[in-house]
Amino acid sequence: MPAAGRGERAGSGDIKQFRPIAGVPMLLRAIRPFAAHPRVRRIVVALPPDVARRPPAWLADVAGGALILAPGGAARPDSVAAAAAPPGVAGDRVPVARGRRAVRPAGSSVFLSR
Repeated sequence: MPAAGRGERAGSGDIKQFRPIAGVPMLLRAIRPFAAHPRVRRIVVALPPDVARRPPAWLADVAGGALILAPGGAARPDSVAAAAAPPGVAGDRVPVARGRRAVRPAGSSVFLSR
């Protein structure tokens, strides 16, 4: 899941993917369907490098050991590549669900089951 942008056009405050929608951070809304799906074993999220090193507690709580954070790159292709081959998971490439854009808060189990 590429989510390494800073969301500067969204104005000041938390990075865009951490901003709440109805009280729930956008990234959390995007991860939940994956975390709850029985066929998803691993969730890799590319975040800004400083955030990947010190993520908020709620991020680890949603997926537990299934969540891997990767430092994103300067551009979206770099972040996608970082998420596809995260540090510490050498040689363990698994099928991935890819989207055209980054984090979207409206994923569903129907989409994941396709």
